[in-house]
Amino acid sequence: MKGRFMKNNSHFPEPAGLPSDASLPPPLFQFPSLFFFLCLLSAVSSCARLGNYAREHADKDAYNVIAAKQYESLGRADEFSIAPMNDETTSRVLTESPRLNIANDTFTTPAYTLSLADTMAIAIANNRDYKSRRETFYSQALGLIETRRNYQFLYTASANESLTRTEEGHDTAYGPTVERFGARGFSAGVSKVLATGANITLDFSHSFVRFFTHDPRPSASNSLSFSIVQPLLRGAGSLVALESLRQAERSMIYSARDFRRYQQGFIINVAEGYYGLLSARDQLVNAQKNYQSTTDNLHYLQRLASAGRKSGIEVDQARQKVLEAESSLSSTQKAYGRQLDQFKIFLGIPLTLDIGPDPAELNRIAERGLLRPDMTLSQAIDIALKERLDLKNVHDAVEDSERAVKIALQNFLPNLNARYNYSTSTGDEKDRVRLDFVLEVRDNWRELEDSRTDYRIQVESVRLTERRVKSTSLFLQSGRATARDLLDAQDTLLLSRNALTNALVQHTIQRLNFWNSIERLTIDEKGMWREK
Repeated sequence: MKGRFMKNNSHFPEPAGLPSDASLPPPLFQFPSLFFFLCLLSAVSSCARLGNYAREHADKDAYNVIAAKQYESLGRADEFSIAPMNDETTSRVLTESPRLNIANDTFTTPAYTLSLADTMAIAIANNRDYKSRRETFYSQALGLIETRRNYQFLYTASANESLTRTEEGHDTAYGPTVERFGARGFSAGVSKVLATGANITLDFSHSFVRFFTHDPRPSASNSLSFSIVQPLLRGAGSLVALESLRQAERSMIYSARDFRRYQQGFIINVAEGYYGLLSARDQLVNAQKNYQSTTDNLHYLQRLASAGRKSGIEVDQARQKVLEAESSLSSTQKAYGRQLDQFKIFLGIPLTLDIGPDPAELNRIAERGLLRPDMTLSQAIDIALKERLDLKNVHDAVEDSERAVKIALQNFLPNLNARYNYSTSTGDEKDRVRLDFVLEVRDNWRELEDSRTDYRIQVESVRLTERRVKSTSLFLQSGRATARDLLDAQDTLLLSRNALTNALVQHTIQRLNFWNSIERLTIDEKGMWREK
């Protein structure tokens, strides 16, 4: 039995049968704790190097997998990395943009204006959800690498060393009998799963035991084993044996398509947020102009009333309109400030930065005009049915389900009816999704045409209301119109200008949605889109 060795040299002489110093264990067996401590120290010292090597190796393999699957499923591979981006745009904005003084901010003259291109670059580099989707895509690539490894030659190896001390015979005159022995062992093996479902293993092990007290009795043993396990029914054949690898490869293709669809939708969201902010800023400018205009009207009417040409009632009406315009301006400022803060959060930049959208971007899309797709609705639907990445995923998922039914036939015959019913349900889902996609293209087409019509109407409305304000102002000076007429005309002009900006923005966003619905939204590595 194992125990503690107790010895008192003052009462007992050294027994003759105990080993001499020459028979003590070698240093390796004598001080195993020191040996393993040194090994542990060496491992800790190289831990950082091993971590860096593993990280670099994993990144290289994962990025290769992602590039290969993008090329296989999309026809081209994009630059991809989960490392923090060295984004020059973000660095420039953080350096050059001063901090916001909310108390004195007019919200229309930011110290730093962001172009659409800069906004796209910042969003791609800093948006939290975009980062998370990149990391998820990367993790899926690592999962595929692990699955591939399971179908390759798998090598294992282990080694051990121990020193044991036992005590027996406590009732002897010389105390317990002590025995020491050491053991060493080593094992290695290799295994592989074949396409037929067979599992082949080859194992080798070696062990050595030596006693350091009494009779040394060294002993050693070696063993070699080889086995093949080949299923004949359940689990037999490549359909079942390779399904995990096959599905992992196909799932990575689905992920590549999903990530591309996410990227395209993300770019549209950034554009919608940016143009929406421009539209809100334009409404704020219009509200400021309206406040200034109503104030000027009030001063003008006060002068006429002093000359006895206008009544006090008309002056009070003008004064009431100034108060309404001031209240509207305050509400518009507050709404714009909140919308600007929300957009900063979306971009992943500090709220304290004194930035805003570039008004020139709104002028650019106005000068470009309304672009019309160079195709008919029927052609657009045909393109969508052929090119939509999510529709391709649905079609491929149907094949996965059909293959799963065949596997169930082999492995789960009692569940055959249930699996067959699932296959039939999948076929129905395929038809329903196809119909939904066609409806999405038709809806986007109608909304695009509707926004085109709305823009044309608003352009004409602004032209008419501007002429109405000008003529009413002249009539007021000649006494042929009242102050109420001019105030109503100015209100209509404010609404028309806001509606025109909104129609222009909506047409641009609807056009991007339409291109995306037929898989024709092309984006570059900086997030900017190109319209064919």
